[in-house]
Amino acid sequence: MQLEIFSRRLKELMDLEGCSIRALSNKIGSDRKSIRLWLNGAFYPKSEAIIKLSVYFKVSIDYLVGLENVLKDESVFAPREFPPIEIVQKHFSQTLVSFMEEKKFTLYAMSKRLQVDQKALTKWFTCGSMPEVATLIKLAKLTNMSINELLGIM
Repeated sequence: MQLEIFSRRLKELMDLEGCSIRALSNKIGSDRKSIRLWLNGAFYPKSEAIIKLSVYFKVSIDYLVGLENVLKDESVFAPREFPPIEIVQKHFSQTLVSFMEEKKFTLYAMSKRLQVDQKALTKWFTCGSMPEVATLIKLAKLTNMSINELLGIM
């Protein structure tokens, strides 16, 4: 399961960096309880937090969640700072709209494929919110794009 892979990879990256839960909490702005739950495989971080993790550890989100098995050289994925969430939301919205237009997916069809409410999709289009990581994984598979591509984090 992807969640187990995420948990294991987060532990490995923290070990490689010699990073404690407290230090990671300070670096990415998430509380220690949430990080412990991620490490225990209880749930994924929110979209904003997984972006911060990928930037902090200099790995792709796809690697973190197990869609990609090769840890690429950091020159391939090298954002040095967390991009403003507004820019990420805008890029994601534009990418999703383009994909749906290209594939001629209706709002209804897309909501069924992703198993999400149409209201949630509408919020994504208007940059009102971001999908959960599990939904980003489904979207990456559906669109044949990396999560980083979907979010414009390259």
